[in-house]
Amino acid sequence: MKKSLLLVLILMLAAFNFIACDDGDDDDDDTTDGDTTDDDDDDDDNTTDDDDDDDDATDDDDDSAPAEGAIGSACADKTACTSDFCLNVATLNGLGMETPEDMDITNGYCSSMGCTPGENDESCPAAENGLCFSLYPFNESFASMGLCLTACSSDADCRVDEGYSCYGAADIEGLSADVIAEYYGDATVCLNQDIIDWAAASLAEAAE
Repeated sequence: MKKSLLLVLILMLAAFNFIACDDGDDDDDDTTDGDTTDDDDDDDDNTTDDDDDDDDATDDDDDSAPAEGAIGSACADKTACTSDFCLNVATLNGLGMETPEDMDITNGYCSSMGCTPGENDESCPAAENGLCFSLYPFNESFASMGLCLTACSSDADCRVDEGYSCYGAADIEGLSADVIAEYYGDATVCLNQDIIDWAAASLAEAAE
């Protein structure tokens, strides 16, 4: 009788332990299927949002840069420009324009020469944000001939990291108010300080 009672107690204890273990597995499954999966989903969503923010930041950076080959973009030679004209020291010297020895037009500047100041045409397209800037400072006889440059409203519109900023004709020392009003108005374009200084030096030399 005692042996039978002991056997029953052992079987009941074994059954209780089995049920307890089974409940524990169910809890683990609930955690895996529920909380852990939800956490993974939240992490994925956050990662996706961060990636979207990075894409937006990249798009914002790209908005101010000229398209490759467009007016104002960098160039090594004319083949890099849709206008077939790369503004750099070598090009200017080849045209017979004497530039200062230490002058630099950093990484070149896609442009065109011969456009009508203040107007847009095929050589200085508005679609590429081009603005025809009079060459008056380099020779008064060049007043009605222009150089196509990138129009700007602030330095952020220019290749600032390469030394280009937003300038107006009033920034060129030696240009009279009458000349500015006639050929430039309040137009502003992307240039570097070397070109501004060269223009001012040309005006000073012509006034001697």
